[in-house]
Amino acid sequence: MKFETINQESIAKLMEIFYEKVRKDKDLGPIFNNAIGTSDEEWKEHKAKIGNFWAGMLLGEGDYNGQPLKKHLD
Repeated sequence: MKFETINQESIAKLMEIFYEKVRKDKDLGPIFNNAIGTSDEEWKEHKAKIGNFWAGMLLGEGDYNGQPLKKHLD
């Protein structure tokens, strides 16, 4: 999928597309499910949080308050 404009809506759509594929992947799915959980509600929260991260990075918007690198090093 190609996006013409980067905005909150396109970031949210990208999160849906990307994480749908991650959840179905035979290698990545179990890793992410172990870290995030298996319920749609847990994934909804994760996608919103990461969407806020990207909105902050790309648009200077969002209210992400976390340390993403630390999560990847743990």
